[in-house]
Amino acid sequence: MMDIYLAKWINKPSENPGQAYWFRKMFDLGRMPKSTKLYFSGAGFYELYINGQMPDPERVLRPAPSQFDRHINYTVYDVAPLLKPGKNVMAVLLGNGFYNCWEKDYANLDNAPYRDFPKFMTYLLCDNELILCSDGTWKVHTSGVVYNSVRRGEFFDARLEPENIFDTTMDDSDWDTAQYCNPPGGSMLPEQGHPCRIVKRIDPISEKYFTFGKTVYDFGYGMAGWCEVTFSAPKGVTLILEYGEMLRDNGDLDREYNHSHANTPVFEEDRFTAGEAGRLDRIHARFTWHGFRYVRVRAEHPDIKIEKIQACQIHNDFPAVGDFSSSNPVLNRLLELTRNSLKSNFVGIPTDCPHREKAGWTGDVQLSCNTGLFLYDMVEDYAHFLQCVVDGQRVNGQITCVAPSGSWGYNWGSGPAWDMVMFSLPYEIYRFTGERKYIDRYYDNMKRYLDFCRQMARGNLLYWGLGDWCPVEQFRLTPTVITSTACGYDMLNKMVFFASLLEKNNDVDYYSNLAVQVRKAFNREFYHGDGSYGDDSWTSLGCALYFDLVDNNERCKVAERLVQKVRANQHKVDFGILGAKYVPHALAREGYADDALQLFIQQEYPGWGYWVKAGATTLWETWSGLWSRNHIMFGDPPNWCFEHLGGLVYDQGKLIWAPKAVPSLEHFQCSRKTNKGEIISKWRRIGEVLEYSLILPKGTSCLVRIPGIPEENLLGPVEKTYLI
Repeated sequence: MMDIYLAKWINKPSENPGQAYWFRKMFDLGRMPKSTKLYFSGAGFYELYINGQMPDPERVLRPAPSQFDRHINYTVYDVAPLLKPGKNVMAVLLGNGFYNCWEKDYANLDNAPYRDFPKFMTYLLCDNELILCSDGTWKVHTSGVVYNSVRRGEFFDARLEPENIFDTTMDDSDWDTAQYCNPPGGSMLPEQGHPCRIVKRIDPISEKYFTFGKTVYDFGYGMAGWCEVTFSAPKGVTLILEYGEMLRDNGDLDREYNHSHANTPVFEEDRFTAGEAGRLDRIHARFTWHGFRYVRVRAEHPDIKIEKIQACQIHNDFPAVGDFSSSNPVLNRLLELTRNSLKSNFVGIPTDCPHREKAGWTGDVQLSCNTGLFLYDMVEDYAHFLQCVVDGQRVNGQITCVAPSGSWGYNWGSGPAWDMVMFSLPYEIYRFTGERKYIDRYYDNMKRYLDFCRQMARGNLLYWGLGDWCPVEQFRLTPTVITSTACGYDMLNKMVFFASLLEKNNDVDYYSNLAVQVRKAFNREFYHGDGSYGDDSWTSLGCALYFDLVDNNERCKVAERLVQKVRANQHKVDFGILGAKYVPHALAREGYADDALQLFIQQEYPGWGYWVKAGATTLWETWSGLWSRNHIMFGDPPNWCFEHLGGLVYDQGKLIWAPKAVPSLEHFQCSRKTNKGEIISKWRRIGEVLEYSLILPKGTSCLVRIPGIPEENLLGPVEKTYLI
């Protein structure tokens, strides 16, 4: 067997960094192999073809972004169905992705230490024999993709696309040869998480024509992806697609708010130029994606004829495992908005938004991951992101606010409320599944981060970081020291749990003592003795209750003060993204679940129900709808519904069933598929009687906690009904 280390990293430097290149290699097969393994790793996005066919053709935007100088993923493909006896050809089209962000970038990715021209390394084993590998014999040529920028868009010119790339008789002797290059620098790891795919193609539900060949298409709801279009036009004529999520009063596309964050004239735009044939069939972008509901097509030449246009919805192809329904249509619709935003913001990694930034903001992830874990099988997808977070950790323990990072985000945008994702993801994965490997793997990283917090603390309080982002009124932002200190306290408690789980008794004592000191300092500094904390905001009160910082003999006072404020404001929300999680859970835990529910379903501004009333199809970035219309950071309500209305409380892989039947609903049902089967929780009102029902699959144990009946343990398979 040949030495697999003959495979080298290759690329093609270019004076035009927006240009994508084809790489091509012929190889012979004397016989059809019984087994094949094609190992492929790319820095930047790539498309891979063997004899003109792609392995897993609906898979796109591969690989998922990573911290390339710390780790880079490889994929193993079975390509046996694509091979043939005799001559074969392998072709690779390389795009920039997040590896070569060559335009000015807010997150400093244009100055990332790993940034370089896209590159790849590959080798093919047939029956364990090395048949092909990347080296200096590969041929390379410019493609029709003349501009590709992950945050801007993509331009394709069919006049410049080489012909017969996949034909084994093609003569590529006039093509350049690939160049050897340095590896990206990171460790090679097998890919983790579900592949990113085109999961759905959607026809427009309406179209509106304007002068000068402009047409605005509405695809019905917000999503991440691109449009696929078939059209004909004279040679050299360009069709332009502009993506957006809002319309002006006249029905034209409005991109002002999101475009204002871009640093170049091009933003969320694809261009396709016709070649000699005059027709482009099902053409679409390859190395970027867009966040959109609407697309404005500019067919400004009279001879352009559009035959078909579809939206291609793209996200990690994780299967749905959870669902709920209730007697309230607003709550049901809010679940759909959250699903749409969650999927829109998981293209390779979890992101804040699918258009303006496409960045792995840690705060957005830690606020929404419980919802994600209830609704989808995405443990491995979150695990990949967790690796990216850890990869960006400095020697002193500090981490950045976005992952992967180009070195930006350490000195602004981070802080305990964001950084706690390093603790939340291992904890929640363990809580949902009982899997502790991420606690083991990143334990020392978490210790280093808590050391960093001790360096930053003043009198056991943490003053730095972002706070209750995007409140109703910015000038009434809850003091960051309250939320940062509370989050620091939560991380200490999680560390006590992790240390106990791993039997590190000295660490248990150390972090327990620190947590006691922080709790005392928090109450000494912020509790006023009358049920009020800090600035007396909803977030201050909810934060203290949510993180269990309130002494037991004071909890009723604090909870009563909070619910009085909520009712006085007629359940219209008065918090940002942190309070949006803390307050509803705090209310429900203290016996005010129905008041918490009203925060979700009342339809006056501000609130989630207001978005539903306004016709939103995704969650917004702000309560008013300013800026992005597709963010996930307000995405905790479904988690709240599963935990409190459905009563599904996961604890170290074990299940507690403690449903709360609230007066505002006539019925509620939720379900979640596990590796043992489907769990179904439901309750309904039958006259004056409450009927609770639980279905457990075989091998699933559950502790039942329903008011009015004794606690009991159940072991599936079982279907149990209780009448109260």
